[in-house]
Order: sequence, then structure tokens, then C-alpha cells
Amino acid sequence: FAYRPNDKLLVRGSGSQSFRAPDMNYLFQQPSTGYYNGIIDYVACFANEYDPIGDAETAPVVNYIQAECGSYSGSVLAQLSGNTSLEEEEGENFNLGLVWEVSENATLYVDAYEVFLESAVNRESPYTILFSTGSCLYGEEFTDFLLIENFPDRDCDDQLSKIGRGEPVDSRGNPIPIGEWESVAPDYMNMSYLEYRGIDWSFNYSKETANFGDFYFSVASSHILKSAVKMDVLADETDYLDAYTYEPRSQQNASVSWVYEDWSATIFADRLGHMEMDDGGKSNPHIITNMSVSYDFNPDIDVYFSVRNIENKMPQRDGSFGFPYYSQNYFSALGRYAAVGINYRF
Repeated sequence: FAYRPNDKLLVRGSGSQSFRAPDMNYLFQQPSTGYYNGIIDYVACFANEYDPIGDAETAPVVNYIQAECGSYSGSVLAQLSGNTSLEEEEGENFNLGLVWEVSENATLYVDAYEVFLESAVNRESPYTILFSTGSCLYGEEFTDFLLIENFPDRDCDDQLSKIGRGEPVDSRGNPIPIGEWESVAPDYMNMSYLEYRGIDWSFNYSKETANFGDFYFSVASSHILKSAVKMDVLADETDYLDAYTYEPRSQQNASVSWVYEDWSATIFADRLGHMEMDDGGKSNPHIITNMSVSYDFNPDIDVYFSVRNIENKMPQRDGSFGFPYYSQNYFSALGRYAAVGINYRF
């Protein structure tokens, strides 16, 4: 629906239902292999660093944040294939928002949304399988070691069958508590549900001048209010915003641009809000600023100069990762760099 109480304001909303068949790859992917690199075996770390059977007064009671679990990092063989028993995804989507023309040169957009997916298809995380096997083998002592409360029950026979380990002996043939983690077989599966809820807004402003060129300003923000998953019927709901899984709560960007005859320049800043890090800490907001200048020689040729990451921001270190010790999904170690180029259109 769309409702206009006056010529400056638009109120809009929508609701819909959806379904989606699993991708052919999800169903019929042929068996293949790869490697998870830099993955940490927290179960072996637990088995070596904490003795749940020993004397409680002398046992080294530690958790994976305090223990040197980084030394248990390595490569694990991934055994991948499709799953022909998958069912279709079903969803509901709701949106409510407004567009307000604040003035002739300024416009504000606000949209709130909720997305609910049942039986969403995703591949299991190797860590989810690992943690489940640790819980199956060692019970509450292991989940306490991970600082996880109310760890959901799993089908232990199923989970243990997806982890391959070597013989429980060291390089000299001496017995050790558990064998080296060698392989994992994560399945595609219909998760019970996924739920996303958030608010997006943006503000745009422009100013034209007779002698100094035209100026453009924009700022936009996305706020995640809920990002929850229930992996299966045995699992509890997990809100990723409170879990240590690098789920950003918000992201903002802003830009200021100037255009005068054949010249143009832009300063752009992107801010990633704080996240719960894998090592149990909290990241700081991460801001990257870029700048670019261009000149049009004619309709077919322009040249540009740009500087990315002006402040030379480096990734935020997370000891739970193997080398290079940071989340490569959200941070880049490239640092500051400049580029010069020419575009020719023909």
C-alpha cells in the first residue's frame, strides 16, 4: 500500500509470502573435497587443557579464551555433497516505511522490515558440528569451557559420524586424550527458521551554486534489531547479535561530493558497528575513509586519482583465528593505497 497525506510525505508498506525450491546444487552436488584452513580444534584443546574427571581443586579450570587454543589450529578436510531430502523454503516478509521531502533539496527515507524464513537451506558450520561432538563426548564441562549456556541437544550418533579423527596417539606413539581432527562432513540442511528484523534510513541533500559548483551530501544507516536462527527442532533459538559470531549490529556510510564544470571530488566514509568477536570480546566500530578526484577532458575521456583507507586502518586482532589472526569476512589488511587511472569510452 501507499498513502500520501500531502505532497511532501509518502507512507508505504507491504506484506508477502514466498516459497523457494532448493537449488539444484544443494540437492545434487556430487561428492567433493576441500579444506577449512586455520580452523581450531577446541575439543582437543579442552581434552588437553582441562581434566573434567580429575580433582576439582587441582584441575586446570580454563576456558577456550584463556587457554592457548591457537596452537590447535590447522587444516581440516571438508567432505561435501548434496542432500536430496531437502524441502522447500517458505517465508513471510513485512515492510513499513516513509519518504519525506523535507525541502526542495532534502529527502529522508525510513524503512522497517521483518523477514521470516522457515526451513531455510544452509550448510552446517564445521564449528557447530565440532561443538556438538564436544558436548556429546564431555557434557557440561565442555560447554562450560566454551562459556556456552543451555547448549542445545543433538543427535550424538549423527554428529559424531560427521567428524573424522586420527588415532589417539602422539607422534611418538604415546596415548593422548583424543585423536587429531582430520575431516568433517557438513550437510546442507533445512534449518527450522531464520528471522531478520531491522531499520534502514537515508538522508540526501543537494545544493547548487552559481559560481562554486554543486554540492551533494548523503548519509545512510542500517540497523539490525534481530538476527536469529534455530538450526533444527532440537536447537534453541540463537540471536547472532549476542553470540560471538561477528554479526554487525549496524553499518553507516556518508559521502560529500563536489562537481564544478569538468571537475568532481568525493569523500566517502564507511562505519561498521561493534560486533561480538569469536574470542569473546567486542570489536570497536571500524571506520574506513576514501577520497577520489576526477577530471573530464571530453565526453569520452576522464582521468581520476583516488586514495583508499586514508587513515591506514588495520584489522582488529582476534586470537581465536589462526594466521592472520583476524576475521577476513569483515576486515582487510591491504591498508592505505592510491590509484591513478584513465577511462576511455568508445
